[in-house]
Amino acid sequence: MSIKRLLLVSFAAAFVVGIIYIVKNFAGFLPWLPLALALYFSGGEAPSETAVNRGIYYRVTTQYLVDNIEPLNFDVVVTCETNRPKEVFSKNLIVPSLFLKRTKDNHAVLMSLPYFCTTIKDRYLGQRLGAFDGSFLPLTIWFQDADNLEMGLGYTSNHSYKNTAARLTVLSSSVRYASREEFEDWYSANRNDNLIISKDDSPALKIHPVLREYKDLPFSNRCYGIGFASLNREGQKLLDAFWPRGRPEFWTDANLTNQKRAELNERIEKSSEVKLQAFGNASARIIEYEKKFDWQNASSTWDIVGRNKSKLSNYLSYRFLPTEHYPLFVKDDLLVPESGQGILHRVFDLNYRSDLKGFAACYLGLVDARREGLDNLEVSSQLNVNGKLVINSNDLYAFDNYLIRKDKSIGSAIYFSFSRGFIFEQE
Repeated sequence: MSIKRLLLVSFAAAFVVGIIYIVKNFAGFLPWLPLALALYFSGGEAPSETAVNRGIYYRVTTQYLVDNIEPLNFDVVVTCETNRPKEVFSKNLIVPSLFLKRTKDNHAVLMSLPYFCTTIKDRYLGQRLGAFDGSFLPLTIWFQDADNLEMGLGYTSNHSYKNTAARLTVLSSSVRYASREEFEDWYSANRNDNLIISKDDSPALKIHPVLREYKDLPFSNRCYGIGFASLNREGQKLLDAFWPRGRPEFWTDANLTNQKRAELNERIEKSSEVKLQAFGNASARIIEYEKKFDWQNASSTWDIVGRNKSKLSNYLSYRFLPTEHYPLFVKDDLLVPESGQGILHRVFDLNYRSDLKGFAACYLGLVDARREGLDNLEVSSQLNVNGKLVINSNDLYAFDNYLIRKDKSIGSAIYFSFSRGFIFEQE
């Protein structure tokens, strides 16, 4: 028998066996026949009535004490991206992204809901890389007057809750998986408890506050601060070598020549010997890598402000450093003469005081919206620390690298932005 004839016989035998199998199991194929036909005639698109999207949901529960007396509890079910309710046309990635409650003495506490959608979707909750095992701290804003939300104090690290000036204590904060049914039940029963919704009768705010532009927001939309982290012994030796004459308490690379500035930043970020003190000698990571897990990823990736140090065994393994935050007040003066050339002068006032350790200043920033369309813009910057002038420069971003304290620690400007569902944007 030739090879060609052998292949033909083999194919015929396989075809007959296949037909017999289909006939024998025809009843089992019947339930799938309508769906197969629908897929065929719709060009491969599943009919909408058969597509069930369960969505991504999670429940955040945080318990506070106000002045060590008054319980204030947040129990919020969050929905991610496209699974938001039909009537909510928010541009936020999560709904709700903010939840505001009034205290019995007419203060207000705002909690920015962390963005855990990716972690929930990938089922990383409680795993080492997923990190979120109940020991996170959400960004929390304290408003002295519940009827005036223009200025608040942000609790942005573990240090803030330990501060003698703290009005809030965190008892617990956790996240767990939730279902669509849980969200629907919670949304219908609890959404109107959100003071943000009840504060304003406008349709935009009733749907979600961030539909408005920055200029229309009736409450603060960003927290400003500077986060300091101590260097190890090698790092302190490096700072001492570049410490300007007169040994000022606060200084920046703007105090140095261009050559010295480049050399300092190169050695801070590239030297394997210079480390952030919190890591000790356990890690060979250089600061260029380490700082991303503290000042950037701790907030921009996961939208949390720190970890609860009660779980110390996890604290360093998750690479969250105990940065010391202090409030930064930014004042923008923008003049637009008839010539159309804008003159922008930005003044930064850092409050470096022990009673403000761990906090950030939260208020409504408008300068970006005001300077839109101004092609010719003269700029200058001034930095004051505790009322004392540190920098006066024609460069708007004169201290974008580091603000350095003596020969001990380096600081970086932090911006916690919570108006769009995120709580951090690195400028």
